[in-house]
Amino acid sequence: MLFVIVYSTVASGLNALAAVTVEDFLPLLITRIPPEREALISKMLVFVYGLVSLALAFSVSKLGNMILQVRPALL
Repeated sequence: MLFVIVYSTVASGLNALAAVTVEDFLPLLITRIPPEREALISKMLVFVYGLVSLALAFSVSKLGNMILQVRPALL
């Protein structure tokens, strides 16, 4: 049950990132985009953002205690 809740939250976040990118930033690069192409680009962006999220999570998990050591130094 917990997996379904987490999956739903992550999926909605990735979809929101892709929607904001397609609606706000893509028109700055491309003037006229057919709706079918927008849907394809949005799906590809969800995939790319998912891969980036996984890579960041994997990288942070490898840092270990380094984060705990940096925090007191910042204070």
